[in-house]
Amino acid sequence: MSAPADVAMLSAKLAMDALYAAAGLPLPTGRPRLDLLPRLSPESQDEARRALHGISAEWNAAGRPYLNGERIAKTYTYTKSCMNKKERNDRI
Repeated sequence: MSAPADVAMLSAKLAMDALYAAAGLPLPTGRPRLDLLPRLSPESQDEARRALHGISAEWNAAGRPYLNGERIAKTYTYTKSCMNKKERNDRI
């Protein structure tokens, strides 16, 4: 990555939060995620998306370290609980 690590990570986090917010997935606390990406300039939004893409590409090229069955199971459980909570809230 050409950007400093902290800038790249913040950019990637903003882009990921935008994806999660669009999917309706809340924070682990249950509070809604804020999509702060639209508050940035179009150039900064593009840079954030490029940073996320670059980090993902590097992670894939490295063989996806830290991705194992336990993490997949925890992620699935978290995602499913978010979906169930959203469904309950939509019925209210």
